[in-house]
Amino acid sequence: MLKTLGKRCGLQFTSNGRNIIASTAAYQPYWMRMLGSYIHRHVELEERPVELSDQIVQELCEEFAQSEGGDIARIALHTLYRVDQPMYEMLQRCAVSRTVPKREASPLLRYGLVRQRGPEVDIRSLMVQSALELLRKERDGLAPSEAKTRVHEGIELDESEWAEEVAAISRRRNILERKAREFIRVALKMGLPSGRNWVDVVLAALPSARRLDCAGLAPDALMGKLYWIELSQIMAREWSIFERFFQDKRRLQTAFTMLNERPDAHAKEVDLADVALQRRELTWLEERISQ
Repeated sequence: MLKTLGKRCGLQFTSNGRNIIASTAAYQPYWMRMLGSYIHRHVELEERPVELSDQIVQELCEEFAQSEGGDIARIALHTLYRVDQPMYEMLQRCAVSRTVPKREASPLLRYGLVRQRGPEVDIRSLMVQSALELLRKERDGLAPSEAKTRVHEGIELDESEWAEEVAAISRRRNILERKAREFIRVALKMGLPSGRNWVDVVLAALPSARRLDCAGLAPDALMGKLYWIELSQIMAREWSIFERFFQDKRRLQTAFTMLNERPDAHAKEVDLADVALQRRELTWLEERISQ
């Protein structure tokens, strides 16, 4: 996959470079694709086609794991904690002691969060390591909640602050959308009973025309192609899995509908009430998806 996608973008990796990418992303196809997009954005187009050295690949992987990648994996680990707390605690044990016996951690192998080394397993993914560090800081009270940053508490804005406020809302929504896609994917994989495929569940939640458009896509490409409002439709349809996170289905759908009216993307007049509502719904969803 990495070799094929790299060729399309004019990026060539050594065999070891591809292994570095795969290991960083815990060999998860969706995470590998997100990491590949990060590398794609950080290599100048004028230099292509180009073969990236292993050192450059390693540096970019480390940067991604410490920024976007850690946050993506954090959503997966939050979901693991909610649906399988013993395995989450086992992963924490593995992070502290470096390894745990394979016989005790076989589910973690199935989830792809650890790799086998003889009779034991260990955490090799930089994304998983970064996510565990983020969770540790949150537990210790060292990291501020994302919902409490980047925005003003009040709604009294002077004219010079409008552009900054709308831009902040746009950034928060883009981050939230990325988190929501990963959250849904992981929650379905862990919550669906044996015999039900999460990709089939996603497709079944789409209108017939969209289902035809998306049929046949690779799982990670499918999640990237979904519209914002379709994410809420998936959760509403599989409410038995998502109820524990949101409690109120109508509230969930209202939040997604409100945020679908983006003040930064539509040529309509925006007032303080619009801004306040957008911020309220963003905060509500951020807290439930990230915590």
